Amino acid sequence: MNKHWGVDVGGTTAVIGYLSGDEFITEEIIPSKQSSHQSETSLFSYISKIILSADPAPATLGVGIAGLVDRTNGILITSPNLRGYENTAIRDIFRNSLNCPVIVDNDANSFAACIIASGEIPADGLRLMVTVGTGIGGAIILNGRIVYGTGYAGEFGHAAIMAEGKFCKCGSRGCWELYASKDALLEYYGNKVGHNPDISTAKICSLADSGNADAVSAFEEIGYWMGIGLANLAACFSPDSIALGGGLAGAFRHLAASAESEYVKRTQIPWNVTPVKRTDSTGAEGAAIIGSGAFN
Repeated sequence: MNKHWGVDVGGTTAVIGYLSGDEFITEEIIPSKQSSHQSETSLFSYISKIILSADPAPATLGVGIAGLVDRTNGILITSPNLRGYENTAIRDIFRNSLNCPVIVDNDANSFAACIIASGEIPADGLRLMVTVGTGIGGAIILNGRIVYGTGYAGEFGHAAIMAEGKFCKCGSRGCWELYASKDALLEYYGNKVGHNPDISTAKICSLADSGNADAVSAFEEIGYWMGIGLANLAACFSPDSIALGGGLAGAFRHLAASAESEYVKRTQIPWNVTPVKRTDSTGAEGAAIIGSGAFN
């Protein structure tokens, strides 16, 4: 039986898998950085080989990728956390190699599609999905459907919260993701204890669980910036709720208090922010759902 495949290309890894009934089966996880591949097209050629080796005639493919995506034409316009993949015609590359329908979308939208399909995000009202990982992405959801605007809505991580702040790979300055992403957490912890190339967000979370003062302080700092950004979103959208996903959602307990404290200082919109369940395959599963046409 031909399968509906999904690929989630993030700033660090690409997750490849397919829908099997109500389950999503992860086929393989590979590095996504261009340094791991000879060119911007070789990553996608490699992914095609993985899919074809498991399924010679795939039914559909959905691709979620970090960055600005021209969804109509299946082109990645730019991606601050995936340098070297700018203006890549991803849909055409996969369609030519797999000979099946292909839909390309932003990775946060793919993630949101899975969470919506699972019922974690209610299918009524105005909801926001914020994904916090290598960068910060997001989706605007109205009555269970993703709002695209002119095509690129939901790039919350590149809203500036410091007018003359740090320079961002996107070309701007002071972007929210520079202050409230996984990399920011590593920076805050490193500023306290010194640089350690082997430290990870999971390790810092574990240290915070045990009461380590430096780890707790690093989470409080990232919570401060998270609260500012979420307050800005609340002021813009007055959403019924905000769902938090991505790599830092699992550590929400460590940053929630400082985030909420800063949030309520800056907006009258009630705090209604909750982490969602996630796995490493959530984005790829959402991409497969979008690609299959079940999310139209």
